[in-house]
Amino acid sequence: MNTKLFNVMLPVLALALMAGFPLAETHAQEWAWLKGSDGVDSPGVSGIKGVESPDNTPGCRKHAASWTDKDGNFWLFGGSVPGGSLNDLWKFNIQTRNWVWMSGSIAINQYGTYGTFRVEDDGNQPGSRAAPSAWTDEDGNLWLFGGVGYGAVGLGWLNDLWRYNIATGKWTWMKGGSQVSVPAVFGTQGVEDPSNRPGGKAEAACWTDQNGDLWLFGGHGHVPNAFGPMNDLWKYSIATGNWTWIKGSAWVWQYSIYNTIGVESASSTPGRRWGSAYWTDPAGNLWLFGGHGSGEATDGYLNDLWKFNVATGNWIWMHGAKIAAEYGAYGVKGIPASTNCPGARYLTASWSDGDGNLYLFGGQGHAATLIGYMNDIWKYHVATGEWTWMYGSDGTDLFGVYGSKGVASPSNIPGSRRSCRVWGDAYGRPWFFGGEGYSASSFGQLNDFWGYAPVAVCRDVTVLSDPTGFAMASVDNGSYDPENDPIVVTQLPPGPYPVGTTTVTLVVTDSKNDLSTCGAFVTVVDIRCGQNNNKVLVCHDGNSLCISPHALQAHLDHGDTPGHCPVQKHGDPTAAISPERLSVRNYPNPFGPSSAGGTAGTVISYALETGDDVRLTVLDSYGREVATLVEEKQEAGVYSTEFRPASLPSGMYRYALRVGNVLRTGTMVYLK
Repeated sequence: MNTKLFNVMLPVLALALMAGFPLAETHAQEWAWLKGSDGVDSPGVSGIKGVESPDNTPGCRKHAASWTDKDGNFWLFGGSVPGGSLNDLWKFNIQTRNWVWMSGSIAINQYGTYGTFRVEDDGNQPGSRAAPSAWTDEDGNLWLFGGVGYGAVGLGWLNDLWRYNIATGKWTWMKGGSQVSVPAVFGTQGVEDPSNRPGGKAEAACWTDQNGDLWLFGGHGHVPNAFGPMNDLWKYSIATGNWTWIKGSAWVWQYSIYNTIGVESASSTPGRRWGSAYWTDPAGNLWLFGGHGSGEATDGYLNDLWKFNVATGNWIWMHGAKIAAEYGAYGVKGIPASTNCPGARYLTASWSDGDGNLYLFGGQGHAATLIGYMNDIWKYHVATGEWTWMYGSDGTDLFGVYGSKGVASPSNIPGSRRSCRVWGDAYGRPWFFGGEGYSASSFGQLNDFWGYAPVAVCRDVTVLSDPTGFAMASVDNGSYDPENDPIVVTQLPPGPYPVGTTTVTLVVTDSKNDLSTCGAFVTVVDIRCGQNNNKVLVCHDGNSLCISPHALQAHLDHGDTPGHCPVQKHGDPTAAISPERLSVRNYPNPFGPSSAGGTAGTVISYALETGDDVRLTVLDSYGREVATLVEEKQEAGVYSTEFRPASLPSGMYRYALRVGNVLRTGTMVYLK
């Protein structure tokens, strides 16, 4: 078979583009909008309880509870919706990428069915609620505490503790009251007792320690004869079924005690707060960031970072301000610095990676200069004590950029929001759902679900037929995975393709079974000739010849090309510029505010031996034309033009210089 013939492309072929350039500190984030609506206040699709379907999706909500089970699946419970709260339980199957409604009601404002204390039963069900606390134990069971909602009777602040057995699909009432607004019983600090209990509370921080015990801090809660924001720290022993009051005050409205930053002290303690971000590091320490509450002497949104040493029982003030209402110090995106710090905020989503680094997303509070809802992502390096602004904006109240559902893109980003749910997967990547904030074009409650997919990049391709009137071709134009995961690329239909134009679909799948698709056209140009189409065309010395297929290889070996000869634009073959002698370059490269030189733009220079039509364009990593710099007839000489991509994101770009029928391309790296 003539392999040369199959591999020859016409000059109109699209550019082969490279993958997106990483940010200075980590891989460039590429989100995919996977499920749900790009609008607000969507009711979702519940489907049939217990039956998985690609069409299922939870409805809009904020202040929900979430877990990740031992198999890496994501779970979602309840939350606040327009008109009330929910008690529905959902599972997202990480393998099939489908939601399934597992338990509870899709109707709002349901009372709890408690059953017998500590006895698992099909009929047991927590009541509808918002802002509960949630943990996963060592056996993979899901635990739920409190929130504001419905007990057995009444609406108020809850202190009931529930366990959901994933294996049996049943709830058990484990601790606390079935009534609402129950006050705390503190007992003696540090002493476990069966009668101890936190009061009804919501928006508390929670952790699971290395022994599998459950920890709870702050929130709005009930103490004897009072209600308000708290700073009490509790531990629940799964082995004994008892609570212990560990630290903090048994009263409400307490200010923070900071002492010296980075120095452990028995008297140090975060003040009252609710809606904080929280993590657990690999060493078993408990971390707390911000929230709404009290600093040293002021109230409002906070950005202080605390670590609780479980071994010593002491808090350490690690970073951030002692006062409330601090604006963010963003620095340079992707560059860690000791002076960087997220602005004060609450109802922030948080997670950690496999290295123990801490992350947060969005929330409501202070950005760089504005107050509102945010969509920034931050990373705290536990080893260095530095924050990095990773992604998103330093502004507020921004609409999301959704793109196409299921397709990852560097331009996609969730809108500004608070009280969304986040899950960290086995690769340390966050997956976001819902909350309250900004969709593609409006403000309200959300049910959009964001995750990851490999990036399928297509191009339209024109190829020459073989002597039988068919040809093979690939429309893959540099498909890749943002996390450098191996991918499998499948083209449907696979070919060979007949003369004419065929629509094909490229399917890109990674090792996690994430997939992305794109479509393109394969055009096969018929080079057959002769009375019975039994010969082929070649271009020989500027003349198109119809020859026997048996003579084709000899012509190719002598430098002839298959198909018709290209037509010279000016009629004089000697006037066309030599492809080998068309030179073009850009400097500096990389360029942009974050590059070594800090230049805003780059200069593209080229030399013309003869006059001709010139078109100079810039394309992004998907082959989309983002700028036209030159489009005119130019005389022989040396030319240069500056490219300043102020409104474009960081990444890899390519310039494309076409002079007559000659095309030259090059790669440019922009660091914003």
